[in-house]
Amino acid sequence: MDETHDTEEEASGRILKEELHAAVRALAPEDQRLVEAWYLSEQPMTEAAYAEEIGTTRRAVHHRKQKILQKLRSILAADRL
Repeated sequence: MDETHDTEEEASGRILKEELHAAVRALAPEDQRLVEAWYLSEQPMTEAAYAEEIGTTRRAVHHRKQKILQKLRSILAADRL
């Protein structure tokens, strides 16, 4: 019984990961780069570090991050309909 449960969890995890990657690919290229920098790189960047790299304020980066996360939520929710 435990092996079945583990297999189902692994399958669910893979499906969720695939859905997330598809959602990220649906974003604009510059938004994809931000998601990569914040969440998917081996050494994720902070908002402050990313702001410094692109020459803007941490607050502007934070606002953009929130918009991107909302886009991802909308894409993932639409895929589940």
